[in-house]
Amino acid sequence: MLQPAITKRKSQLSRILVILALSVLASVPASRWAVGDLIPGASDLAFVVQAQGGGNYDKYDVITKVAPGVEIRDVARRHNLPIVRYLEDDTYLFRIQNSDTRTVEQVVAELSADAAVVWAEPNFLSKLPEVDQGSVAFLDQGSVAFIDGMSPANYFGQYAVLLIRATEAQVITKGSGVTVAVIDTGIDAGHPVFKQVTLGYDFVDKGNDPSETGTGSGYGHGTMVAGIVALVAPQAAIMPLRAFDSTGTGKASVVSDAIRYAASHGADVINMSFGMADEARVIESAIIYAKSYGVVLIASAGNKNMSVPQYPASDPNVLAVAATDPYDAKAEFSNYGSWVAVSAPGVSIESAYPGGQWAWWDGTSFAAPFVSGEAALLLSVGKATSRIQSTAVPVGSGLGSGRIDCLAAVSP
Repeated sequence: MLQPAITKRKSQLSRILVILALSVLASVPASRWAVGDLIPGASDLAFVVQAQGGGNYDKYDVITKVAPGVEIRDVARRHNLPIVRYLEDDTYLFRIQNSDTRTVEQVVAELSADAAVVWAEPNFLSKLPEVDQGSVAFLDQGSVAFIDGMSPANYFGQYAVLLIRATEAQVITKGSGVTVAVIDTGIDAGHPVFKQVTLGYDFVDKGNDPSETGTGSGYGHGTMVAGIVALVAPQAAIMPLRAFDSTGTGKASVVSDAIRYAASHGADVINMSFGMADEARVIESAIIYAKSYGVVLIASAGNKNMSVPQYPASDPNVLAVAATDPYDAKAEFSNYGSWVAVSAPGVSIESAYPGGQWAWWDGTSFAAPFVSGEAALLLSVGKATSRIQSTAVPVGSGLGSGRIDCLAAVSP
């Protein structure tokens, strides 16, 4: 599948200078691609790539965990930091005032030297891998929103479904009784592909309606991810949790909120089709919290064609998913390595798109929900999710146990 690419130049300057440079970059102008000339039935889709104002973290936020029994207001006064809110487990979000000349790194260093502080870190930014890569969805104007289990054929009959033997597995189970939380840009719950959508939450704009909104390059990502879960496990319930805006960006504190919400509100599986360069302790704490509830956490491995681990996929409590192509080879963009648990198709994947539409997109973001759907199938029949790996088809080095096989996983 052809797709536009944005080539990024990597500066050799120090990390501090890079952050300062990024903070003053203007947004890249929107680009339009005549994808209808490349893919039959596809329409043009404009997308915008924006520079992040604070580098790889919010330039005003600092997350701090204090020792048990410590009075947080004393810490705030000592360091002249307003308390924004309590997170969890003696962890708080501080915000540097506009008049304060200190940088986030300076404040983190000061807090880390305080005997009352267990740890302090920036509020790291997480990105959808496809947005970070400069990839874009291609609208499919040839498929209609009618759903009958066979139509549209580009969705139900796509190569990925055949490779992982999802349709055969659905003869045994369709995922009934299992809830899959999708932490993403929200979803279009009115799309006909979604039969069961549980109450979710919008952690970006703070509300009970986690619908897709905005015009950024990440718009539609959450709907497409959730549509793949529904493709594999059509009777599983989807819990939409909006932690990313339409530019494809989310803060670690917000992602942490979403993970904890999912675990405490009955999610059995959490799909995390996003990544970040830094290991965020606030997210690590949330993942441990979710595991205490028995939740299965699944994340995309990333789209930079490198073996460097991407967080949270690299967390030992998370299943990292790489992407394969129609020939069971590594997708050219997919990350890989010994930290990857399993693989799934991630090239030319068709799924639901807001407004009752359909679209194609490439990326490990769309490989991960195939695995989340398989996990739902397994849980619905009381089988261990370790079968995701033990029944996978070996496909090459650095791709984990192999490409998933849903039928083999749910079979006696």
